[in-house]
Amino acid sequence: MVLFVVALLHVFLLFKLLSLTEIALKDPSLTAVALFNGGLQIFLTILAFMYSYGYSTVKARYYLFFVYGIAISNILTSAGYFLSLDFVFYISRPLYVLGLGSMVVYSVAEFKIIKPIEI
Repeated sequence: MVLFVVALLHVFLLFKLLSLTEIALKDPSLTAVALFNGGLQIFLTILAFMYSYGYSTVKARYYLFFVYGIAISNILTSAGYFLSLDFVFYISRPLYVLGLGSMVVYSVAEFKIIKPIEI
C-alpha cells in the first residue's frame, strides 16, 4: 500500500512538472524524453525504497540516499531550467553531491545488518 502511494505521488509530481513546463517544451519529442526520464526515476526511487526497507542494511540506506539525492536534484534542475529559476540550482547541486557521495560510500561499505535498538 505504501509503495502504491509513493508511486502515485511521483507520477503526480511528474505530470505537474510537465504541465508547468509545457510552454518551454516546443518539441513533442522533448515531452516524450521527459516522460521517459521521469518514469525511470520513479522506478528507481521505488526500487530504492523497497531495497532499503526490505534488507535494512547500511548499504541499503546509502543506496536510498544516492537514488533520492540524484532524483530530487534532477527534478529541481529541470524545474529551475524550464521555469527560469536560477536559485533552484543552488539547492540541487548539494543534493547531487550528496547522492554521488552516497554512491561512493555504497560501493565501499561492508554488508552489515542494522540491529534494532533494544530497550
